[in-house]
Amino acid sequence: MMWIGVDGGATKTEAVVVDGRRVAGFSRGGPSNHEGVGVDEAVREIARTIEQALNQAQASWGDAAGAVLGLAGADFPEEIAVLRDALSERLPIPCEIVNDAEVALSAGTARGWGIAAVAGTGGNVFGRSPSGASRQVGGLGYEYGDYGSGIDVAREVLHRAFRSAERRGVKTVLEQMVLEVLGVSDYPALSRAMYYHH
Repeated sequence: MMWIGVDGGATKTEAVVVDGRRVAGFSRGGPSNHEGVGVDEAVREIARTIEQALNQAQASWGDAAGAVLGLAGADFPEEIAVLRDALSERLPIPCEIVNDAEVALSAGTARGWGIAAVAGTGGNVFGRSPSGASRQVGGLGYEYGDYGSGIDVAREVLHRAFRSAERRGVKTVLEQMVLEVLGVSDYPALSRAMYYHH
């Protein structure tokens, strides 16, 4: 019997189909954090990514016993309930939904306990003791004490680059690199593009 595993985040979604200990199918899709793309789009992306992994495994939904979905944004029981309801309409198999940091811990230890720190688009920490007690810390953003994610690095780079360009801070090579990477001619143009969310 096959099982499906999903790691869904703010940047990408990955699905794997396993048959025993053998990886039978794998797929990578777009973002599926419901906080960024909405519940409907998150569900569509999760289902699409799983279906691609099933196709690669030359399998169908009926071949899978169930799925574990580790999803960024599944931080509170009420969010998990909303996601479970929406996914149950689209996925015809039993699904367990947990936070993405929990699947990171499960993948990283054979003992079943320890601490996993996720530093992706966002940041999150999940720990489980040998007795089974567990705790999630973070995952909600800078205002809640989180720091060290891709979002934080990008903010810091932009902050330093703008200060350099506007001569309000130390000159840095980031000033020119940011323009080149973003394909923008100058900082007034970048300011407008960012302000108007272009």
